[in-house]
Amino acid sequence: MTAGAGVALPAAAAVPGPAGTMFENNAHLKAQMSNTSPNKIIIDGELITAVTGPDNAYTKATTADGALLITPLTGQDFTLFLETAGGVGVS
Repeated sequence: MTAGAGVALPAAAAVPGPAGTMFENNAHLKAQMSNTSPNKIIIDGELITAVTGPDNAYTKATTADGALLITPLTGQDFTLFLETAGGVGVS
């Protein structure tokens, strides 16, 4: 390949879109997360206010719109419990 040459990929192949899951309050959901990039968790219409999980298993940050950015630090499965300002809970 010469300098300046490149391959164009369709946007869907380069960056997969978000997956949405409907759930009831206090539901238990399974999710696969990236170990190399932050994962954004959004609960529509809610502000995530608390995250509980095993010590040293992940890093977390919140966004201005109430979402959670989380990056696992371990290859082991673990459970997170999320709570929102509106009283929604999910693990």
